[in-house]
Amino acid sequence: MDIVIVELKGGIADFPLLIQAVDGLVADGHTRIVLDLGALPFMNSASLGYLIKTRAALVGRGGQLALARLQPVIRNILSVTRLESHFACHDSVDAAVQELTRTAAQSGTTVPAAGPTLHVREVRRPR
Repeated sequence: MDIVIVELKGGIADFPLLIQAVDGLVADGHTRIVLDLGALPFMNSASLGYLIKTRAALVGRGGQLALARLQPVIRNILSVTRLESHFACHDSVDAAVQELTRTAAQSGTTVPAAGPTLHVREVRRPR
């Protein structure tokens, strides 16, 4: 079982790069994705809409989207919009990976004894 960790290294201006990376992963068949959004200071409605769409696409394929290291402002946005319960939000990437591993095992997905294979993708603007 594979879990892909996508780490956004920039702010909201770099969110389109995250979209490209995640859309490519979904197109390649990846169904368990952790988004490390620790560097994202806030989220606009377009970003929120993208997360909702991506979560729905992954769940429709038997997968899951987890969000890690959210800034308090983003957690507040999810709370105010009553979307917090729709996302698996975690304080750390490790906690997100553990949760995806646990839910995969509960759904009958074979998880190797050594744990899932982790792939990390950093998303940043080219310099």
